[in-house]
Amino acid sequence: KRLQWLPLGTLSANILGSCISAIMVALKVSRQRSPVGNLWLDAMKGGFAGCLSTVSTFVTETVGLMRALPQHFWGYYYCLGSLLTACIIGVVSYAWAIK
Repeated sequence: KRLQWLPLGTLSANILGSCISAIMVALKVSRQRSPVGNLWLDAMKGGFAGCLSTVSTFVTETVGLMRALPQHFWGYYYCLGSLLTACIIGVVSYAWAIK
């Protein structure tokens, strides 16, 4: 009940999309691949991870939280927390995949 205001589905999808995108970039730069291999990694990053990270839903839910609970600043917390978490997970995923 404490985190009932938090849209966990969108948050999870955005973090997973960031993670997959970072891993695909790390795999692409870590070693030389064939043109088909690079195309596959680009497709996974831009297609699958891009579709998974739902920017329009993220913005809609952020604005909805700002309107519904303006005195508690939940919209700002959600927005900043989502962006920071996605960036941190993306950097960690990239560092892990580049090894």
